[in-house]
Amino acid sequence: MLKSEHDEMVKLKKFDPRVLPVPLPLWGHLANRAYNELYIIKRSPVKWDWYVHGITFLPFEFLILTPMSSYSFETLVMPFDAWIWTATLISFGATVAILTVLTASSHLKGSLFKNFWDKVFWTISVIFDQTDTEFTSVEFKSTSGSVTRMLQVWIAIWYFITFFLGMVYKGSLFSWLTATLPLTVPTSLESLVDSDWPIVTITAGKTELGATSILKFSIIPDLLYGIKPSTELTGEGKMYNFLTKLNNKVEFITGNVFEIGLNVTENRRVQSFSNSTVKFNLPCVILDEVSKLNALVGGITMFTNPAIVRNHEMTPFISRVPWHGERNFLYPLFARGLGQLVQSGIFSKWDQFDQISEQLGGARGLNKTHKGIVTKSRYNMVREVKKKIQFAEASAVSISAMKYAFSFCAMILCLGLVAFVGEVYNFGNVANNFANNFASWRNPTDIVYFNRDEVRQKLGDTGRKGRADKVDFDVPQFRFVW
Repeated sequence: MLKSEHDEMVKLKKFDPRVLPVPLPLWGHLANRAYNELYIIKRSPVKWDWYVHGITFLPFEFLILTPMSSYSFETLVMPFDAWIWTATLISFGATVAILTVLTASSHLKGSLFKNFWDKVFWTISVIFDQTDTEFTSVEFKSTSGSVTRMLQVWIAIWYFITFFLGMVYKGSLFSWLTATLPLTVPTSLESLVDSDWPIVTITAGKTELGATSILKFSIIPDLLYGIKPSTELTGEGKMYNFLTKLNNKVEFITGNVFEIGLNVTENRRVQSFSNSTVKFNLPCVILDEVSKLNALVGGITMFTNPAIVRNHEMTPFISRVPWHGERNFLYPLFARGLGQLVQSGIFSKWDQFDQISEQLGGARGLNKTHKGIVTKSRYNMVREVKKKIQFAEASAVSISAMKYAFSFCAMILCLGLVAFVGEVYNFGNVANNFANNFASWRNPTDIVYFNRDEVRQKLGDTGRKGRADKVDFDVPQFRFVW
């Protein structure tokens, strides 16, 4: 008669020699320091043996959940870092100053201020690839031989700099607009511990106090047990300080992963250890066992669309949940059966189905809309529906990526229109002043054409021959008719 120690035979008050208690293999104990001292090592009061197969490893990894980067005017400056932008601005200012000084003695320039703004306009036009050879020749002619050679050197240097920077900027900007924006996040767990981002974990174990965090109450304390406390910043002292800070910062949250995701989306508090609640908002760090980590990420991404930054850095946090039991005549049978299940892949598939069943059970507490979303997602997971891989560069550029570029172009266009209106207004004032000055000495009843022969003829007919020298006939492009 073979019965498990958990059967009714344990309730027998009298010893029955016909009954042989044979305990079955057990699973579910975390192989931490207390477990090993109690059941495994030689001085243990109860000696159990591990089964070689079917050991569940619990490696802990971490990832970062942060809101998705949105396109803004900062996107237009992202292709270059701060150092390149600073060097470009310094080069721009130096080029304008040097060109202004070298052409200050030119007779074509009426004032230093006008010369300065002409050089600013020319330098900016080179940056935007809007240069004009005629305008360039007018700006830099009538200089001495040595000055001309210096101008040629500076102009060539500026053309080369703007060509190189423009080519790199355009290519980088295209990549930034078509591809997903990279996120600037800490790259190591040590830097995340020193940051103000919350770190959460959900992998739990049962103790006399109830559900507790495996990471906070088992793995980290076991690691601290083997390290001497120290204030040094190297070696064991550095590791001890890191583990202590991490253990104090990690928040243990409980509940169904979909409820947690819904609470995070709606900016509500999440249940924690000892019936307390914690604020769990993005961005945050999830440090957890791989399967629980993926389940929590799936629950959060079911209701929101954060950016997920995975880090494959090896952490020192790992534990095991083995099959164990007494060595008896059933030990080879169970060991061989576990090995066959593991090698065939059935054991891992059972574990996957168990996780899906747990998640579907948690989805029953959601409303009808959210329940349908979760059920469909888990169904696709079971069927292993694979998404089509498509590179971001092959996707169409969305309007969200281009609207700020169009806005920037619209701003430049508005500035150009304002400058054009200002130029037209100034030109009208000059023309009116010229007409008023000319009307002060001509006969107002006569029709005057701004043509050299006609104006001289009119002046001769009215007897004002001496006034013809006041008209600037060297500007034939002006022709006004009253």
